[in-house]
Amino acid sequence: MGVRDNDLTKIRKFRGLNNRAEEPLADMGVLRDAQNVDITINNRVRTRVGSSDVLVPCTLGHSLWTDHEGMLPFGLYADSDELRTLNPDMTNELVRNALSIGLDISYTRVNDSVYWSNGVESGMVDSMAESHPWWCEQPAGQPDLAAVPGSLGAGQVQVAVTFQDRLGRESGATLAAAIDIGPGEGLELSNIPQPSDPVQTPKIVVYVTSGNDRALYRAKVVPAGATMTQVLQPPDGRIIATQFLSPMPSGHIVRRWNGRLLVARDRHLIRSEALRYGLTHVGHNDIGFRNRLTLMEPIEGDGAGVYVSDGTRILFLTGDDPAAWVPKP
Repeated sequence: MGVRDNDLTKIRKFRGLNNRAEEPLADMGVLRDAQNVDITINNRVRTRVGSSDVLVPCTLGHSLWTDHEGMLPFGLYADSDELRTLNPDMTNELVRNALSIGLDISYTRVNDSVYWSNGVESGMVDSMAESHPWWCEQPAGQPDLAAVPGSLGAGQVQVAVTFQDRLGRESGATLAAAIDIGPGEGLELSNIPQPSDPVQTPKIVVYVTSGNDRALYRAKVVPAGATMTQVLQPPDGRIIATQFLSPMPSGHIVRRWNGRLLVARDRHLIRSEALRYGLTHVGHNDIGFRNRLTLMEPIEGDGAGVYVSDGTRILFLTGDDPAAWVPKP
């Protein structure tokens, strides 16, 4: 139905947006929403400039991202079920396929890599535009143990294995296996868990305790494909650092903060371990909110913390130690 000029109201300037007031807006000097227009520095409404030529044809293009600091030589975007680069010359290359179609992707840069997730799938793109998982694959269990001649020391001996990928990242480990051995005995490990992709994950790290000790120390590294090995002497490597850690889940918002990866997954905020961006301690690094998170923006340096919104309120998790976060409205 047509609208007469007399039915229109002339507003010369707008003071801003108000999307909280009840309908109708009593104050005609504010906008509820503004689409396809720009608000000028003088608070006037101006029609946006029209569209440009197509730069990259897409079937279903969305989630365009670029690093505003210019640390990476490409941007990223989704097209149908594919994640692709967008290069400065407007060429593009496939990074990963088989994504869930139509789900928005959230990105965050960590050093010279980009961590991304759409709430179902997740991954990391390095500076060469090569795709990787967030972290190294994790063993599903521990090896079978048997006593053989050696000098580990009598008592209960524990064993845990981790995987190490070609980027040097080490997986978490489940509860260690245990066996009692006598004087003059060592260990034989069999049925060692194997990575699904030995090219991506070429190493298996073996951690062992001495008799009746509780600390697991690195004993040896074996190549993927080795299903059996022996540990005959007390280990002399470093102590295990990733036991009981597991891969970070995907989420609909991904951010980096103070050497950690933050993931919003439905109504939960989950953080990684420090400097292990794809590993978390389930049950320790999870904060629940009333509703699905719609905002998660971190602040570093002075006044460090994280802004979050669960749809009905905005909170600031204050402090640079996430274990001591205090939510403030």
